[in-house]
Amino acid sequence: MTGEVIVSYGWSFWFKRTVPPLAVAFFLVAVQPWGGVIGVLMGFGFLLGWSWWLRRLCRGWEQMNQKENARSRLQLMSRQRHDSLNHIQVLMGYLSLNKPERISSYLEKIVNQWELERKVSQINDPVLACYLVTFIRDHAEWHWNMDLDEEAFPLPFKSSERIFKIVKGVIDRLEIYGNLEQLYLGLSKKDENIIVELQPTWKSVQNPGYDLRLLRETISPYGELLDESDSVEAIVIRLSS
Repeated sequence: MTGEVIVSYGWSFWFKRTVPPLAVAFFLVAVQPWGGVIGVLMGFGFLLGWSWWLRRLCRGWEQMNQKENARSRLQLMSRQRHDSLNHIQVLMGYLSLNKPERISSYLEKIVNQWELERKVSQINDPVLACYLVTFIRDHAEWHWNMDLDEEAFPLPFKSSERIFKIVKGVIDRLEIYGNLEQLYLGLSKKDENIIVELQPTWKSVQNPGYDLRLLRETISPYGELLDESDSVEAIVIRLSS
């Protein structure tokens, strides 16, 4: 577990916490006036003290990570319980209204959403998979259509972060516009680059609030837009690997 804690922090984090104390210790040993034997004993004492301090630091982070993991799991279970209760209430409502035909279509919708979540969770990039499943759950009222190229995975962590920011930026804008029926998300790999494609489909033909240019400007800092013509409704952006 301690190894996992160490890996979770960058090299600069550990550099700042290990090199300065060791440098000070070596300097004090070098300038002490009591001879080589005392210097060796001082160095050994500093090394033991530093090892003890580092061990306590790792244990503290291990406990903190365990608490965070437990908190995240509790939040996940609470959310799943909340979603399940909502589904049960909807089904009971259809029963009380004597509309069994609505129950079948509602159950089919739930199964399709779970199947999409299962498909997304199996991609070889757990960070991005977690992001996408969260988007699907937060916007279950939309019909999601995803085309994920397996050759594009696993992704570098920075690419996963940029894809998250791109999709989130688009979703935040689409929520403002409203009237969305379906959102297509495509991820593919071409010439060592990641191609991200997003295309909304509206419930009605006209959507006065929709501004494609503004939407493209929102995500342009994260990559290179490939097609910016007004005749193309899709947003296509290339991420350099």
